Amino acid sequence: SSIAAAAEDARILQLARRATFGATFDGLDVGGLSGLAWDGRAGSFRALVDNQGSSPARIFTLDIPVNTRALGEPSATGVTRLTTADDEPFTGENSDNEG
Repeated sequence: SSIAAAAEDARILQLARRATFGATFDGLDVGGLSGLAWDGRAGSFRALVDNQGSSPARIFTLDIPVNTRALGEPSATGVTRLTTADDEPFTGENSDNEG
């Protein structure tokens, strides 16, 4: 059901938050993950960061090993910085990525 799928998504997001706490990737903090989506074409998860202040808006690519019995340890494998059409970075001051 869609409720079960949403609950599973929330469980995976919580795991990703705990496992990546304090981690960095490409010089950026991985913390503050607030949204999660599966990219079936790439075979990885995408996690949106709830950025604040002047921190750059970004979406991390996460590898979360999954098998029939358990979820493995998540790790960041890529990052996409969100920018304006003029290539200026979105930040917590000029965007609300959750809303």
